[in-house]
Amino acid sequence: MFRKQQIACVFFGALFLFSVARAQEEEGLDAISASGLLTQATQSLSEEHYDAAIPYLEEYLKRMGDVEDARVLALMQEVRLKLGKIMVYLEDYPTAVAYIKQYTEHLPRYRPREAYRLLAVSLYELGEYEPCVCAVTNALSRPLPQGLKVEKKEVDFDELSKDERGGLSARQLKRLEAYAVEGGGDELAAEITGDVPDPEPDYSDEDLVLLNMTLAEAYAGLAEWQLSVEPYTFVVEHAAEADRQGYATMQLINALVSLGQFDEAKSFVLQLSQTDARYDIRVNMALMNTAAALFNEDEYDSALMLYRMVLPRKELVAYQTVKMNEIRLAEGMADVDLQIVTNATGRIETLFGNKFIDIIDQQASVAETTEPQIKPIALIKLEEAVGALVSLPPYEDEVLYRMGQLYASVGRPWEAATLLEEVARRDPAGDLGQRAFYEFLQALTDPLEEYDRVETLGMQFLETYDEGVGPRQVALALTGAYQKQARWEAVKDLFPIIGKFVPSDDKTVRKFECELYYMQAIADLILLNYKEAERAFADVLENFPDSHQEDNLRYWHAMSLLFLQDYSAAFNEFEDYSVNFPQGFWVAEASFRGGICLFGMEKNEKAEERFSFVIRNYPNSSIYADARSMRGDLLAAKGKLNEAQADYEEAIKTARTPRQGGYATFQMVTMFEMESRYEEILTAVNNYLDRYGEEADVAKAAYWIGKTKLAQGLTGEAVAAYREAIIEYGGNIRQDGVDLIINELVNVSRRQLEDEEVAELKASLLAAQNAAENETLKLRLRVLMAKLDETELELGKELIAELDDLTQAPPPVLGVICDASFEAGDYSRAEEILELFQNKFEDSDFMRSAYKLRGTDLFIANDLDGAMKIVKDAQALYGTDPDAVWAQLMKGRIELQQGLHETSLETIRSILSVRAWRGAAYAEATMVLGEIEEAAGNLVRAFGWYQRVYFQYKGYANGTWAAEGYLASARCLQQMGRENDRRNTFRAMLFDKYVNTLPQADEARAVLGASEVLEIQQMIEAGTTTNITVTVEAGDLK
Repeated sequence: MFRKQQIACVFFGALFLFSVARAQEEEGLDAISASGLLTQATQSLSEEHYDAAIPYLEEYLKRMGDVEDARVLALMQEVRLKLGKIMVYLEDYPTAVAYIKQYTEHLPRYRPREAYRLLAVSLYELGEYEPCVCAVTNALSRPLPQGLKVEKKEVDFDELSKDERGGLSARQLKRLEAYAVEGGGDELAAEITGDVPDPEPDYSDEDLVLLNMTLAEAYAGLAEWQLSVEPYTFVVEHAAEADRQGYATMQLINALVSLGQFDEAKSFVLQLSQTDARYDIRVNMALMNTAAALFNEDEYDSALMLYRMVLPRKELVAYQTVKMNEIRLAEGMADVDLQIVTNATGRIETLFGNKFIDIIDQQASVAETTEPQIKPIALIKLEEAVGALVSLPPYEDEVLYRMGQLYASVGRPWEAATLLEEVARRDPAGDLGQRAFYEFLQALTDPLEEYDRVETLGMQFLETYDEGVGPRQVALALTGAYQKQARWEAVKDLFPIIGKFVPSDDKTVRKFECELYYMQAIADLILLNYKEAERAFADVLENFPDSHQEDNLRYWHAMSLLFLQDYSAAFNEFEDYSVNFPQGFWVAEASFRGGICLFGMEKNEKAEERFSFVIRNYPNSSIYADARSMRGDLLAAKGKLNEAQADYEEAIKTARTPRQGGYATFQMVTMFEMESRYEEILTAVNNYLDRYGEEADVAKAAYWIGKTKLAQGLTGEAVAAYREAIIEYGGNIRQDGVDLIINELVNVSRRQLEDEEVAELKASLLAAQNAAENETLKLRLRVLMAKLDETELELGKELIAELDDLTQAPPPVLGVICDASFEAGDYSRAEEILELFQNKFEDSDFMRSAYKLRGTDLFIANDLDGAMKIVKDAQALYGTDPDAVWAQLMKGRIELQQGLHETSLETIRSILSVRAWRGAAYAEATMVLGEIEEAAGNLVRAFGWYQRVYFQYKGYANGTWAAEGYLASARCLQQMGRENDRRNTFRAMLFDKYVNTLPQADEARAVLGASEVLEIQQMIEAGTTTNITVTVEAGDLK
C-alpha cells in the first residue's frame, strides 16, 4: 500500500527495469576479481540497471565470506544494505528482509535507522505484522551507528594487503574515496565503500510519517486498534501529501469505530470531508467499509454521514484525470483524452495511456502514440488506482442501497423507500436490485402501510420472476403485508405461486422457502384449519430438516395436535421438544402444554404434577400464571379450596396479560360463589377491573357483580346493570361475559321478576334492538328477546335462513340455530358450528347445543367412534348438568350398537341414580333399557321396562315417551305370541288421555279396527273408566 511512496522517498525517479546482458556475465563471474565484482556492480547501478548488479554483489558476499578484515567487513555490510535496497525497489520483499536482517545482525552498522526503516516496510508488505511492529519500534528508537572495535587511523592504501583492499587496487580505493567525498548519483548508484561514513542523519519528517504509517497499518493488521490510534494521528498531523493524510484519517476513523469511540470518529469524518482526500479512491472504499461497520453498531447517523461522502466513480475518475494531466504536462506528455462510458454490466470503461491499457486489459491501438516508454511513478500510481476503480462493480448502487437501509433504521421510511426503489429500478434482475426491491416492499408495509401498492408491485414481480432468492423474498414481503392486515386467506392464496418457484439447493434460497411454507402453516393455524396446519407443519419438518425454524416448527406442530384434541400425540411431541430443545424458546410452554394434554387425557394427578414442575422450574416464564391457574382448577376439583385459592391469587399477582388475570380471577370467584363469599367476589372483581381498566373483560366482571347484587337481594340494580352491560358490550363478538349475562337475565326474569317488570325489561330491550347499528348486538338482543318469549326455536329457524356465514355470529345465535336444527333433524351445519365454538368460543356455555347436534349427526351417520368422542368431550365439560343427559343416553345407545349389552345396561341404569336428571330423561332412559333388553332377546324384561315408561312417566314430553312405551310393549307381546295381551295394551293406550291423541295412537286404532275404536270412544265420552292391565312375569327389573 505504501510501496510506491516509500520508493519515492528513497530513490530518484521512477524507472522501468530491463535485464541487460553484459560481457562480464558471459565470461562468468568466477573470472572476475573481487574488485571487478564491485566495479561491475557500481557501473550497473550508475546505469540504473539495478537487477543486473545483483549477481556481482551476491558473488562478492559469497567470495569474501571468510575474510575478517575490518574494511572488508564494512564493505560486506554496505553490500548487504545495498542488496536490501535493490530488492525493496524490485519488490522482492522476502529477499530484501533476508539481506537487511543480515545487516542488522552484523557490525559495523553505520546506517541502522535506514536499515530498520527498510526492514519495517518490507515486513509490512509481506503481511508479517508482529515483526514489522518490532522493526518500526527499533527504527523509531533512533539507533546509533555501531562500528568495529578497532582503533581509528588514517588509511594508507598502499600498505594494505590484497585481502584488506577487498580485491581493489590502492589506486582504485583512492579514486573511490575521492568520488565519495565529491558525492554523486542517487543512493542506489552510490559507490560501495568500506570507509566510516559521516554520522547518520536523523529521520526527516517524511521518514517519520512513513514509519508511523507503517506502524499504524501493522497494528491495524493485528486488530490492535487502540495501539494504532497514536501513529495514525501522527500521520494525520504531519503528512505533507494530502492523499496520505486523507488515507490516514480514514484509517484512524476505522480504528475509532472499532473501539466504539463514535464521537471521536465523527469529528475526523468532518475533518476528512473538508479536504481533497475525499477524492482518494482508497478513502472512498474505506468510507464504505467504515459506514458498514457503524451501521452494524447501530450508529446510524454517523453511518449515513459517511455514505453521503462517498463519491460516484465518474467524479473520482474525472478528478484523478485532472491530476494525471498535470503530471503529463510537467513531463512534456500529451493530455489524456479520457473517454468514460458505462457498459451493459454497469462498469465504467475508460481509455488512456499504454501502462493503463495493460493494467485494465483493454484493446486499444497505441501505434500512433509518441509518448516515452517510461512514465513517472506518480502517473503510474494514478493510472493503477483508476484501474482498480474501474474493476469494481457499480458501488454507487450499493451506497444507495445502504443509505436506504439507514433511512429505514432511523425512522425515515419515505426516504428509504425512494432510494431502495431506485436501486431496484436500476438493476431489476440482479441480486442487489431484487434485495432492494424486497426491502422496498417491507418499508411500504411497515410503517407506511401502503398495502395496495405492495400487493400490486409484488404480484407484478412474481409474474416475471420465479427463480432464486428474489421471488421468495418478495413472496415473504407479501405474506408480511397480508399478515399486518390479518388477511390470512390472502396468505393462503400465495401457496400455488410458491409451489411454482424453480427448485434450488442454495442454502439462502431454501431458508426463505422454508420461511414461506412455515408462514403458510401459521396461516392455517390462525384460520382454525387445524388439520391442514398439522399437515403443513409436518411437511415443512420433513422437507426442510434442521432448518432455522426447527424450534418453532416442532412446537407449533405439537400445538396443532393439541388443538385437534389428539392429546396423546401432542403430549409425545411436547416431550420430544423438551428433550431436543432444552434451551429452546418454547421449552417452558412445551412443558406446560404437556400438562394440558395430561389433563385432556383425564390423567389429573399427573397433570397436577406437571403444573407443579412448571411452577418450580419456570417461575419467570410467560406461562407461570397459567400453570398456577390450572393447578388451582385441579385442586378446587378435589375440594382443596384453600390451596386452590392460593394458586389463583399467585396467578393474579404474576399475570402478564389481561387474559391470564381474568381467568384466575373468574375461576376464583366461581369457587367463592359455591361458599356464598359474595364480598370476596366483589373485592376480587373490582381489583381485576382496577388493574386492567379498558383491557379488562368488563362484561364478565359485570356478570359477577350482578350475581352478587342478586344474592344481596338487589334484583332491580342487578337487572339494570345486566341490561346496560349487554347494550354497551354486546357488539363485541369476543365478549363472552355478555352471553353469561343473557342466560342469567333470562333466569332472573323467570324466577324473580313480576310480569310488569318483565314487560318493562322487554320493552327497553326491544328499543335497544331497534336502535342498534351493530349487527352482533342486534343478533344478541334478538336471542335474548326470544328466550324471554320462549320462542328460541322459531328464531333459530329464522336465523338458519338469514345467516349463510356463521363466522360472525355470537355464541347465543349459534346456540339457537343448533336447537332449531336439532328440532328439524337438520345436521348439515353441525360440524361447522361445533368447530366455530371450539376454535373461537371454547369457553362458551352455548356450546352444549353444538355438542348435542354434532353427536347426534355422527350417531345417525353410524360413525360410532366419532360420536363417542363427542360424548366424552361433552361429559368432560358438563358432567351431570341437567341438559347433558343426552350424552349418557347416547353413550348407552352407542354401546348397544357395538353389541356391549351389559355395558350399555350399566350406562343407562346410572342415569336413574342422578337426581339432576329426573323427569323426561328418566322416561327416555327407561325406554332405552327396554330397547337394550329387546335387542338382547330378553322380551319379558324389555316389556317390563316399556310398561314402566307409560305407567310412571306419562306426563313427560307431552306423553311422547308413554306413547312409545305402549307401542314397544305391544311389539314385545306380539313377539311372545300373546295377541290378546297385545290388543289389551292397545285398548289401554286408547283409554289413556295422555297419549290417545298423539300420532302413535293411530297404530292402536289400526290394529283394533274401526268398530272397537268407536266403542272405546263412546265409552270415554260416557265417562266409563277401565283398568286394563297386562301382566307378564318380568323378573327383577331393578
